[in-house]
Order: sequence, then structure tokens, then C-alpha cells
Amino acid sequence: MLSLPGFSTLIDCDTYLPRYFQYLSGQPSKMSCPRAYRSSSSECETWALLFCPGFSVNERHRLQAKDRSRRSNWMCHAGVFGLFKAIYEGTGHKCEPNHVSHLKETLSEVTRAMRISQHSVRIINGNVVYLFKIADQLNSKLDILGKNLKKVDHTFADWKEQLEVFSNSAKCYETMTMEFLSKYTAEVNRAFTAFLRLFEVQDTLSQISRLNGKTLVGYSDLPKFLSSQLSAKLFVDSSLALTVTALEQGLSVLASPMVDAEHDSSDLNVNILLLAPEIANRGNFCVVEHLHWPGTTNQSCSNNVSEFETDSPS
Repeated sequence: MLSLPGFSTLIDCDTYLPRYFQYLSGQPSKMSCPRAYRSSSSECETWALLFCPGFSVNERHRLQAKDRSRRSNWMCHAGVFGLFKAIYEGTGHKCEPNHVSHLKETLSEVTRAMRISQHSVRIINGNVVYLFKIADQLNSKLDILGKNLKKVDHTFADWKEQLEVFSNSAKCYETMTMEFLSKYTAEVNRAFTAFLRLFEVQDTLSQISRLNGKTLVGYSDLPKFLSSQLSAKLFVDSSLALTVTALEQGLSVLASPMVDAEHDSSDLNVNILLLAPEIANRGNFCVVEHLHWPGTTNQSCSNNVSEFETDSPS
């Protein structure tokens, strides 16, 4: 490991340290050192800590580790009621203490962990055995199912042959039946469509007819399609922006609804006349408070009102 054998005793630190670390740990070195020569390995380690980048954690620990003091002689731990230890210390030697702190607690924790691990292994083994039994039962049931499926397939094959024979013998009748069913289905769908449309028209007329008996109405009193058309027409007038906002918030601000229905051959036209108030600001609402005691009613209203008429064809 010397840099110049036979010529110098200096150590080539940049090649010595990586090889020595790989020899001790069996791991490749990651340090990258410039070329340098020192007289001892300890000087190389001190120099490497200052000038070599790219250390791994194990390499830095190896370079920073101090020499471990020599352990006590065997006589310190020989037992025999401490006789050998007393002789050894009587000759002027010293024994390092053999007391390990928290040894019993650590061993107890290790024992408990091993017991838990053993219990877990037993549970896992039992579950594995149970799974094997379940797998065997499933395999047997799958075999039975496979046999049953083969029987069903054979039965379906027989049915297919019989149906083909029946189809060939009654092809004309089947064709006429299918044509009748298709036309009958189309007529039934058309009839149900007409019924649904009739019920929709009836519900709309029933909902609109109830407007005549009300003084104030809102979007909740109108059909959905009618409230959407009304909002679109009210948005055109910028002075009715707060009115639309009040209606969308669920307030009944449309006054004096008038409904007129006209029947023209196959068409039914419904005309609705409403009074939409013009709200100047958010605080200019008509508020009516009815208390439970008789004769206590407070009212504060705005007089800005505009007429609006909408048509509802059905």
C-alpha cells in the first residue's frame, strides 16, 4: 500500500483510503480525493476529512471514529465470586464496568416483541392453512361448476337445433308476428307520448289557472319554462335588474296576474298579464308584517310598477 515501494515510506492517500475502506466494509468507496502523500494512515484520514468531497455516511463515520480503548482482561469477568477480578485489580490493573443500563427492560421488550412476532406468525400460518382449505373447496366447486356448464352448453345446443327446426317450419308466421310487434310498439310509444304531452299540458294549465286567485306571484308559482322566458325578457330592461334578483331569491313581487286561454283548432294559447314592480335599490321593497295579535300590521311599499305581458303557448 506504499506509494513508492523501495523509494519512500509515504502513503498515497488518494488510493489508500478508498481501498482500505472497501477492504474493511466490503462496500465501494464514494470519496474523490486529489493526489496527496502522508506519512501515516491517521494523517491521511485527517487530510481526507478536509480535502475529499463526496463522502458516504459510513466513510465519514470511519474517518471520524476514534480508536476504541482496549477491553478489560478476561480475569475481570471470570466469575468465581470475583476472586480473579480482585487478584487482577490487586496487581495494579483496572477493569472496566460491565454494567449495562436498562438491560433487563431491553431484554423484556425484545422478549415481548418476539412473543408478539411468534403469535403473529401462528396467526398467519393459521390463515394460510385456512386459505389453502378454502382454495381446495373452491377448486372442487369450480370443477362441479365446469361440469354443470358443460351440461348447460349441451342443453343449449339441443335447444338451438330445435329452434332452428321450428324457425324453418314457421318462418312466414314469425316474420308477420315480428312486423306486427314492431308496428304495435311504435303505436304504443306514440300513444304514451301523446298521454305524457296531455298530462304535461294539463299540469301547466292547472298551475297557471291558480294564478287568478293570487295577488302576488313569484317564480315558484310559474312553470319552469315560463319563468326562464320571463327572466330572459326582464333582463332586457336594465331598470328591472333588482326585480329579477328578487324573483330569483324566491320573493313574490309580480302583482295582479291575469290569465287568458285561447283555443285555435289544434293550438292552445295562454296569455298571462303580470305587473312587474321597478325596484330602484335594494332597500326599496314592499314589506308587510302580520303579527299574531289582531290589528297589528305594518306596511312599507314602493309605487314604481311596470306592466309586462307574456304568452305561454301549449
